[in-house]
Order: sequence, then C-alpha cells, then structure tokens
Amino acid sequence: MIAQIDKTTKRARYYDVRRLTPREVYRLMGVDDDDIDQLLTTRLRGEWQDGDELLLFGADEWNDLLASETEVPVIPMGEHYKLAGNSIVVNVLAAIFRQIFRPAVMNGDGRSWNYRHPGTRPISIITLCAGYDSQCLALTKLCHQVADDPTEQPLSYKLVAWSEFDPESTRPLKRQPAVLAHNLLFPDAEDKNLGDMTKIDWSKVVPSKVKRGQLDLLTYSTPCTDISKAGKQAGLAKDSGTRSSILWHTEQAIQALQPKFLLQENVAELAGRKARPYFNEWLQTVERLGYRNYWAVLNAKKFGVPQNRDRVFCVSVRNDICPDAVFSWPSPSDLRRVVFDIIEPECDRRYFLEPEQVIAFLRRREHPDRPQCYHICTRKLTPQEIHDIVLNHP
Repeated sequence: MIAQIDKTTKRARYYDVRRLTPREVYRLMGVDDDDIDQLLTTRLRGEWQDGDELLLFGADEWNDLLASETEVPVIPMGEHYKLAGNSIVVNVLAAIFRQIFRPAVMNGDGRSWNYRHPGTRPISIITLCAGYDSQCLALTKLCHQVADDPTEQPLSYKLVAWSEFDPESTRPLKRQPAVLAHNLLFPDAEDKNLGDMTKIDWSKVVPSKVKRGQLDLLTYSTPCTDISKAGKQAGLAKDSGTRSSILWHTEQAIQALQPKFLLQENVAELAGRKARPYFNEWLQTVERLGYRNYWAVLNAKKFGVPQNRDRVFCVSVRNDICPDAVFSWPSPSDLRRVVFDIIEPECDRRYFLEPEQVIAFLRRREHPDRPQCYHICTRKLTPQEIHDIVLNHP
C-alpha cells in the first residue's frame, strides 16, 4: 500500500487503489449474484474445441491463459466491463415494468394509469440491441416480486425474439461477447437472435413469431456512441450512417409489430441541447405510428443501486390501450446501500493498481499548500519512521 504523508503535520494516510471486479460492476447494474455466476462461467481447458478459444482470445492471450489457468472464462474478463457499461440497471427497469403491467391501485379522477396485465398469459417481449438482456432480468425480478405478494395474480413473460449484433466485431455472431452473455443467461432463447437489427425482415417475424398487434412490449436501447459525452457526438440524424442513427430502424419494427407498449432507453444527453431536436423528431415519428409518449430522466441511485447514473427512458403506449389514462413513472426511493455493500471482501491482486500508478493518482489531487511525500509499505508506519521519511524527502 501507499502511505501519503503530510510534511507539515507528519500524519500519514494509507491507500490501496484497485478497479472494481466484473462481479462488482454487475452488482452496480442490479444483476443478482446467481446471474453473475452464469456470466462468469468458465470451462476447463480441455473442454474448448473447434477453435472457439482463438475466436475469443487470440493466439497469444490463449497461450498465456493456458500457462497460468486450469479454467478459462467463456467470456474474456475484460469484456465484462463493456457489457455492464452498455446495459441498463435492472432495478430501474423492474420498477418501470411494474408500473406498466402491475401498477399500484390509485384513486383519482379516472386518468390514473390502470392497465393490469392478466395472469393467464405471459408478457410477450422482443428486445432490440439487447446486450445480455437487462430487460429480461428485470421481468424475471418483477415476476418474483409479484409471486411474493399474495394479493397479486402470478406474472410470467415470454421472450419472443431478440436482436444483438456488434458491427465492429470480427468474431462470428454466436462468439460475440454480448451474444455469449445472453446465451449464458437465457440458453432457451439462443436460436431467437434476429442478429443485425438494420437487416431484419420484419415480414418474416410477423406473423411467424407473433401476430401483428399482439406483442406486449418492444424495447430498444440503441447505441449511444454518437450521443454520449464520452462518445463521438456525431449525432443521430436519419440516414446519417452513425451508430446512433440505428434508432430509426426501430420504426420498421413498430410498423410491423404494432406492440402495445414500447420502451426506449439511452444516455441522458439524448434529451440535451445537442441531441434534443433528433429526440423530438423521433417522438413525433412514434406518435404518427399511433402511440402517446411519456419520457423522463431516471437515476439509478433512486432505485436502490449505489450508482449515480442518469438515463432517458421513454414509455410509448398504443393509443387504444387505456386511452383516457396517463402513464405515471415509478416513485423514487431513498438509497439504503452504498458502494461498500457491493464490494467483495477479497479479490485478486491483478485488480490493484501498481504503486507508481497510485502515487501518480494521488499527486494529481494534491493541495498546492499542503506538501506531501509518498512511501511504499506493507504496514502502517511508526511515528519515527514517518519522521525519518519526511526528513530524508527532498
């Protein structure tokens, strides 16, 4: 660890800095530990076959793994950070789905949201840009919550189809990390991936997989690459060819499927000054297709997850569904968990920064009027050791 010593007061503070593990990152996205176990599935070295290992890891990385590990992760460990970062917080989705399908009974002027999905049939859903499908994890969570309530009818869901494809990947579709992750979590839906959503022939989906107008929910979480502050900010104008302009292909799906509900999710910048004209244009498009829109910016920390994560959500309701009612968003709640609650008690040293990296990190945050010095140590220093270090520090 690193001792940061204040030269004036001769007091030391101790630091050991590491990045979050994949398990901790998934916990921050509201994923249950049982599902995380599936995402972190490993195979014994002898179980790999047909060149799968080279498609995923490359020859050099694979040889390094063989030299040090008896079990190899199905998904390369580094990919989990991207998978989690590109997904949606499960708790937020579960709260939205409850509000759509099983809202609390409300008294009022008759305009309160009062749709209730019957317990006699499953909620049918198609997810576009699904990733590992936080949407289905959220529906699973909701079904469990309803099952624990003796006053509620049972609730279930059916994943009719999903679309996941990374155009920048050189791997075959079934070996792309997001697809692998989805198949680990939902193996029964492995053959339901429609692939690249820009190339889906929806006339073959309707009515072979679902009849027009019968689908309960279509979700679309199209790429934020050209909207996010951390991205290229190239915009999402229709036919512009940017990654984020994939959004407009959702129009074909809506026209063909005519779902009862739509759910859009994207970064908060979608409603910001730069992207707002495109967002407004999209909302008008959805309205012309026969829907009324309700959108809001929701933060994950208001739904039980210790992460300050703002996202835009838009629920679109087909005009014949509860035509006189107004959809209302789930109420936020006080955060009762902190990051410490998701931290593992022990983790591998590979997640810790090197001492030089920690010192560089701390130096960037030094107060100019409080001179500091640093010392690499394996235990807390005695007052005499601190005195000697300061004395000998230039």
